[in-house]
Amino acid sequence: MVNSFGIEVPLPKTRPDRDTEFGKAVIAAIIARSHELLGNPAPDIEFHELRLSGARPHLMVRGDGKAVIVQLSDCSDHDWEAFISEFAHECVHMLNPVRGNASYLEEGIAEEFAFYTQKEFGIVPLSQSIKEYKEASEVVRRASGDPLSFAKEVRSKLGALSGFEAKDLLSKFPGLDADLAAKLSSICRTVE
Repeated sequence: MVNSFGIEVPLPKTRPDRDTEFGKAVIAAIIARSHELLGNPAPDIEFHELRLSGARPHLMVRGDGKAVIVQLSDCSDHDWEAFISEFAHECVHMLNPVRGNASYLEEGIAEEFAFYTQKEFGIVPLSQSIKEYKEASEVVRRASGDPLSFAKEVRSKLGALSGFEAKDLLSKFPGLDADLAAKLSSICRTVE
């Protein structure tokens, strides 16, 4: 069966570090769906490289600020579920890469897009081991019953999911609770 991403499911019994053809198809499909649901990336942003077997998944921005490298965890080299879930989360950060920690809004949307992607690939959602991710997901769900559509609207009005203040969010979404806007725009410190 082919899922809504155009990828054959169930997932193959191969390993991501050995089945690069399937991995490239998955990456292209997830990137395309992130653009469809959340809007196009900032101008000139380019996915440059994928690295497996890191300590934790994260995004690295090259010196020019335009090329991004996605580092996935050591689980992602042998497990398609981890590969897909982690890449989907990092894909949201690729839309408007920032150095350092992102906002609660951006981390929450990254988690929501990962959950959406997991569902479409038939993956049982992974438990959130980082409490800040769980909190960020809860915050974005309080802001909107449809977090991904909300994110696309925020990006269309403010240009990104991080890098603005609560007053900026409230100026574009006046019906939003002020405390919630403050939390959404604040930095989500997942790493020090």
